[in-house]
Amino acid sequence: MDITQPLLVSFFQQLDMRFQRGFTARKQIYPEFADLVPSSTKQNVYSWLAELPGLRKWYGPKLARNISTRAYALVNEDWEDTYEIDRNDIDDDIAGIYGQREQLLGDAASRWPDDLMVDILKAGITALCFDGQYFFDTDHPVDLDDAAAGTYANLLTSKPLNQVNYNAAYAAMQSFVGESGKPLEVQPTILMVPPSLRQTAMEVTQAGLIAQATKNVAGSENVGGSAPTNVNQGEVRPLVIPRLVGDTTGAWYLLSTDRIKPLIFQQRKAVTPVQMIDPTNPIVFNQRKWTRGVEARGTGGYTLPFLAIKCTP
Repeated sequence: MDITQPLLVSFFQQLDMRFQRGFTARKQIYPEFADLVPSSTKQNVYSWLAELPGLRKWYGPKLARNISTRAYALVNEDWEDTYEIDRNDIDDDIAGIYGQREQLLGDAASRWPDDLMVDILKAGITALCFDGQYFFDTDHPVDLDDAAAGTYANLLTSKPLNQVNYNAAYAAMQSFVGESGKPLEVQPTILMVPPSLRQTAMEVTQAGLIAQATKNVAGSENVGGSAPTNVNQGEVRPLVIPRLVGDTTGAWYLLSTDRIKPLIFQQRKAVTPVQMIDPTNPIVFNQRKWTRGVEARGTGGYTLPFLAIKCTP
């Protein structure tokens, strides 16, 4: 097959179409639990209050809360995925394999922020947030300027997912107080789990009844059963994330997303297709290789730790 300029133009147009097909076919999930924040510089600096805003009775001078000590910087990082196209494959009329590769590239480009944000969530037990503590920790300060205000925990251990522990995590989240000592009124909205906990998560949040066994006095065997109404039905939405497979075994998350979300997806440069196909380029000329791929720039981070609880068994 003669590799003419019109043939090449048509070939790369087809690749563009397959990329877009792969990119748009996939529904992104990160907006469920992370806020998109555009970035126009090398890094963004976030300043957080240790509690959500709330009005106070105005008497005397206004009280301006100091957020200068709560700065939190996120530095953008570069991301890419690249592959080669051998000119001989075009010459031998076996270029169809690249259409499939390009569609998979589009899917990967669409999945990038999802994967990034789930990895950021998983890293929360070792990554710092604005208060200098790990995002998931047992002793977050209620007030950074007053140690006497005490601490709170958004990392709960010995808590396998079940109705009792779900209720305990729910109550803990709604019991968080801010610097003023007043309840933050955090409302859980999402129960995030790995595939292994999908059925349990559906039972905890969606089932109409809860099957319960009654044991004998010795506790050695079941002697009866009951099915009380599930008061948690429809309270939060279950969200199953396959990428959590590599997380702490049996870990699950309770998230609040109704006001601001617990994670930040900071995007400096959206996923952009790039290519090197100029025949005068030394690589193309000497190695008969064209290059296609995508580039992106951005990172992820955390907002307020009281908006998320991680439970491990």
